[in-house]
Amino acid sequence: MKVKEGILLCLLMLSLSAYAQVKNLAGFSVGVGYNALLDNQNLGKPGVGVIPSLAGVYELQHKHFIFHTGIEADFGYSQNFTDNVTDQLQALDTEGDQFTYNLSFTDFRNESMTIDLNIPILIGAQWDKFYFLAGPKLMFNVTGQAKVSVNLTSSAHYDRFIDDFNGMDNHQLYTDKSILSEPTSISFNPQVAGYIELGRRLETHYSGTGFDVPKTKRQYRIAVYAQYGILNMRREDITGPLLKYYDSSEGMKYEVHHVYLSDEAKDLAVRNFSLGVRFTMLFNIPEKVDCVICNWTEQKAQPRAHGGTRVEREIPRRTNKGGAKIEYDKSPRRKRSEERRVGK
Repeated sequence: MKVKEGILLCLLMLSLSAYAQVKNLAGFSVGVGYNALLDNQNLGKPGVGVIPSLAGVYELQHKHFIFHTGIEADFGYSQNFTDNVTDQLQALDTEGDQFTYNLSFTDFRNESMTIDLNIPILIGAQWDKFYFLAGPKLMFNVTGQAKVSVNLTSSAHYDRFIDDFNGMDNHQLYTDKSILSEPTSISFNPQVAGYIELGRRLETHYSGTGFDVPKTKRQYRIAVYAQYGILNMRREDITGPLLKYYDSSEGMKYEVHHVYLSDEAKDLAVRNFSLGVRFTMLFNIPEKVDCVICNWTEQKAQPRAHGGTRVEREIPRRTNKGGAKIEYDKSPRRKRSEERRVGK
């Protein structure tokens, strides 16, 4: 009996050990980083950008192996600058005199704000406190908005005058006049981005194994990450030329459009890039573990039938007055034979 119980105990320990090596965890992560939109012709040069994110995550850990997925929402803000534009127009003033209208557009700033939903599908590994994750991230644009601003400086040149006329707003001769566009909708195609994350665990980590080694119920991680889009995410949405100006009854009118919604961007390929830090908190998902010894004890306690008609039950032994032991844990027939043998 001791051998059987020892084998069962060993099986129990092995099953618990195998279970302990596979961990299912769930939690959340928050991140913040630099965000940029890049194109293959550098038409829109990246400037300031930021991308905060919040994600609900699931993770499977087996020894050193990690599988990581979940759903993530991020808000991306980015700026893109285009080159300065200068132009000269031949015009007539209110007196009918001809002059050259000089236009200089500077600080051409394109801003975009987007909300995306992402699904990371990452694998990685961890050793002691250090870990890494890498793989694709599926990105789906939910909504977006774009706006543009540019500064205009204009002057008038007359052949009969040495100096140009400027700084006269009532004659539409401006110095760094800000021209703003109306907010417009901007959207992007689904994107597949390559993602990599490198970091370390912050909680006390026990690398040993065994029943006496403390188990951590939560994991805290801090990491740096980088993400780069693989596909062209720009839609074929054209709203007009990058810069448009025309004469009207009220004087010169100006229109500006986001660089990635303009005629000039017709053949561009646009991809996203971000670089930042991420904090992750994970909780162990409790799972029910079968008790091997409990199941074996329940089976042992069941009555055992022989031939399907008689059920024998084990009864404690008694001692008669003569000191001889009589066993009553067998059938009634054997009980009577034992009594005759002892001289009753």
